[in-house]
Amino acid sequence: TRLVIQVAHEIYAAKDSGFPNGIYFIPLAPVTQIENIPKAIARAIDFDLSGPTGPEDQLLKYLHTKRLLLVLDNVEHLLEGAKFFSRLIENAPTVKLLVTSREILNLRGEWIFELKGLAVPPNDNTMEIENFSSVKFFLDRVYRTDYHFVLDDKDKMSVVKICRLLDGLPLGLELAAGWVRTLPLETIASEISSDLNFLTTSVRDIPDRHCSLRAVFDHSWNHLSDVEKRTLCQMSVFRGGFSREAAQEIIGISLSTTNNLIDKSLLRYSETERYNLHDVIRGFSSEELGKIPEEETQTQKKHSLYYLSLLEGLGNDLHSSNQNQAMSILSSEINNIRAAWSWGISNFQIEILGNAAQHLWYFCELLNYYREAKALFEKAAKMTLCKLEDENNQLTENEKKTFKLALGQFLMFQGYFSMRIGQIEQADELCKLSIFHLESLDYSEALAHAYSFYGVLNWTIGKKEKAKKLFTESVKLSEKYGSDWQNALFTGLSGNIAYELGNYDKSFRLLKKALRIAQKIGDPRLIGFISAYLGQPAMKLDRIVEIEEILRKGALLTRESGDPFGYGLILAQLALAAQARKNYQLSEQLLLKSIDLFHDIGDAWYLSKTLTSLGNLQLSKGDFVLAYSNFRRALALSLEAHVTPNILDSLIGIARLLKEEGSIKSSISITIFVAKNSASSSSTLRIAQDLYQELRGEFSEEEIEIITESALSCKLRPFARGFL
Repeated sequence: TRLVIQVAHEIYAAKDSGFPNGIYFIPLAPVTQIENIPKAIARAIDFDLSGPTGPEDQLLKYLHTKRLLLVLDNVEHLLEGAKFFSRLIENAPTVKLLVTSREILNLRGEWIFELKGLAVPPNDNTMEIENFSSVKFFLDRVYRTDYHFVLDDKDKMSVVKICRLLDGLPLGLELAAGWVRTLPLETIASEISSDLNFLTTSVRDIPDRHCSLRAVFDHSWNHLSDVEKRTLCQMSVFRGGFSREAAQEIIGISLSTTNNLIDKSLLRYSETERYNLHDVIRGFSSEELGKIPEEETQTQKKHSLYYLSLLEGLGNDLHSSNQNQAMSILSSEINNIRAAWSWGISNFQIEILGNAAQHLWYFCELLNYYREAKALFEKAAKMTLCKLEDENNQLTENEKKTFKLALGQFLMFQGYFSMRIGQIEQADELCKLSIFHLESLDYSEALAHAYSFYGVLNWTIGKKEKAKKLFTESVKLSEKYGSDWQNALFTGLSGNIAYELGNYDKSFRLLKKALRIAQKIGDPRLIGFISAYLGQPAMKLDRIVEIEEILRKGALLTRESGDPFGYGLILAQLALAAQARKNYQLSEQLLLKSIDLFHDIGDAWYLSKTLTSLGNLQLSKGDFVLAYSNFRRALALSLEAHVTPNILDSLIGIARLLKEEGSIKSSISITIFVAKNSASSSSTLRIAQDLYQELRGEFSEEEIEIITESALSCKLRPFARGFL
């Protein structure tokens, strides 16, 4: 309504509006009978209806030669009268109609302009939020309500949340602004999130149909058929949009009903061929569905089974050359997958959750959603454990086995993502519990994965021999019971630990074997991961030409697949290859790009590793200030992520820098500490030993003994923090 009034004003203000006979606003909300439409128009344009001829014919005759604009507001309840509008245009060709309606008129001469919400901030970033029209509108209404209001930085997040919850809906924003004199913004956002019926107003000069969002919804709801109401209710189970195939499978909708809901502005259809409900409409529709508990449960069950089955069905594609296509489909359905997983947990759908678990793990890994994934698996593990420990549950032996297998997997993936976010102690406990449950069931394929995760954890904290044993067991199980994908990954991990232990020939051989299997499978992430790590022994074996070609292919593959993690790994290795060729400028460019990628996905493990590589490069160029900054940043990140080898790598970098700056005592202290730490990789250990030989001549045997005793009396983390 406000928009068309503004349009009318701007047309009127133009020098040549094209409507010399005027522009008229005709509010049709109060009109209840279609035969009264001509009377409402006549009254607005100040035309007297009189005589024996009907009002419609009189009006058409009067308008026949007029050049004017009629703004017809709120027509959706008078659609049966749309034929009159068509007749009006035919009989008065220089008259134009500008119509507002929640439902299209379905006339041939109709040009449709769909209104959506005002632009909202796309994320929780509160920088420059005032540039978004929804925020401008909301704050304008707030200042009208309370002209003393001042937007503090602490309130900006609440403003963003309000605008996003309401999807920029102007009426919703205006109703929310009306509460500012009574409640803090944070409370308003919380109330909207929990109950849309909260948004009401007692302002006297607005129509009853606009006094609350519920009233707006009810106005449209009352004009729906029973079939349309039922369909709209069932659609509320979807999150973030849905495909026609999903709606057909879950709800069994007809195309005509779908089109009717689109025409009534209750359902959207996007260019990506997906349907979507406005969050406000979905919220109220969900309330209506809740009034029919049996139908609500049945619809949600179908929704959960459909999307968890979709995840399971595309699982093999995630591990293949079809990864991009599978990720595209699943990423568009991520909100539905989240909802399906949560409902499955709440309703103990153990079997399908267990079947989907490994695919959810890899899906989240590819998205780099470490924290969210940890929470998803944690909820599933708690639910499963509670079910098993509940004495009132009459579970059969087969059901108990299913629950225990699912629990072992949930704990395993929870442990993995705990490790990825630096929660090492929790990850250690979870991995042990997972292995305990899976060993008791003798489920080899899942057990192989559990061993490999625990191996990575031990590698992370520097227990290389234990990691080696676990990876060896993983490979044995995967070769006998697992898939080629598992075999490639676990063989590659065995190659990585061989490198850490200094067995470069074995490392190269294992990683080359893993790469051949991965290339046969075609999984871009797996190929990128193995290719990057193959670069390490290749460099030590002076096979730079061979590895550069492999890395370039891997870089192209991971970039095209949209995998920032794999691409970052390979760029870091290409940088080291460029440095070996003394192309320092290219090396620095590649490292900086790799650092940006790891920073964007929040991967502290590989970010710290790459920062140390950059520090080493800058140190070799004599850029001591930059090198020290990057070594310290790498040290802080590796401490945060609890990655012991990375801590030691950055420490030895600092030791080399201190030596160049003349801080010999601090340098040799670090060198001794790193050289004596069993978690040091073979290459780091060699650097420490060489540096020690360079420095020891500067000190007497007694001084060396004192420095050594002091260094080795410290624990890793306090010692490392001393150099931040």
